[in-house]
Amino acid sequence: MKIGDKVKKIREIKGLTQEDLAQKLNITSQAYSKLERNKTKMDEDRLEQIAENLGVSVDMIRAFEPNSLFINSLHAIGDNAKTVINHNENQQLIEIISKAKDEIIAQQKDTITRLQSDNDFLKAQLEQITKLLNNK
Repeated sequence: MKIGDKVKKIREIKGLTQEDLAQKLNITSQAYSKLERNKTKMDEDRLEQIAENLGVSVDMIRAFEPNSLFINSLHAIGDNAKTVINHNENQQLIEIISKAKDEIIAQQKDTITRLQSDNDFLKAQLEQITKLLNNK
């Protein structure tokens, strides 16, 4: 599979049109189409720009093979965002998600501790007010 074919498949998986990518690259749709059809040689700089706009690495584009593809909708990252990763990048994604999960759990524990403290303070205030009212 040639590089233009790989770029086309990844673009389609990402739900982008040729026009979308052409606009991001500041080239005409016709010029972009030639890149995907392997009619124009794709230099390293252009490949890096395409990879960046597709949200993948240049290495990922080069290694892309449809049968080694892992597609996962990550609702936590965005509205049905489709993320394309090969087998080697799967572990990196798991580590990122795991770290984010751990950070969220730590934040939630901090919030619970703070709310418990606030609750204890308010209970003490209520007890004092109740005593004052009962002494009158």
